[in-house]
Amino acid sequence: MLALPVGRCALSIAKSCVLTFYLFMEMVVFLVVFVIAGLIATQTMGVTETLPMLYLLKWCLRLFLTMLPCIAAMWAITVLFEKPLLSVGSNLLPVIPGVLAANTPLWIVYPYCYSGYLVSCSLHDFTAETSNTAFSMFPFLPCALAVFGLFFALAVTQFGKKEMK
Repeated sequence: MLALPVGRCALSIAKSCVLTFYLFMEMVVFLVVFVIAGLIATQTMGVTETLPMLYLLKWCLRLFLTMLPCIAAMWAITVLFEKPLLSVGSNLLPVIPGVLAANTPLWIVYPYCYSGYLVSCSLHDFTAETSNTAFSMFPFLPCALAVFGLFFALAVTQFGKKEMK
């Protein structure tokens, strides 16, 4: 890696772009499978209404965007830990308390629960009479950008430092 004619920062950014592309491809696969399953279900049950494609695209985009801070956190953890097993474990461990963190006021600083909180608020609004738990963008967006920026900057600046020692 250090012999390449590319700087450490540029290489870290390129690798994080690959991770982001994997997330994007996951959303595409999710959308395609959901559409195929929806078409099969509507044909089987004789439903004549069409699938709400714009609605599905909107949700895939929202899930993608709310996962970006989590991807940055995972990339920073991967960069900081040298041992692969420790890196994988450290990336999987924070996912579990995401459900618990989503139910506290501190969910805003925990990037692993952003997508789950978005879906939870939307499901509550869909099933409840009132929509008082709407996912508001004001406290979320500045904090998510700060979390993303912090973890992304940490990963970019620390990338390759272990190998240089």
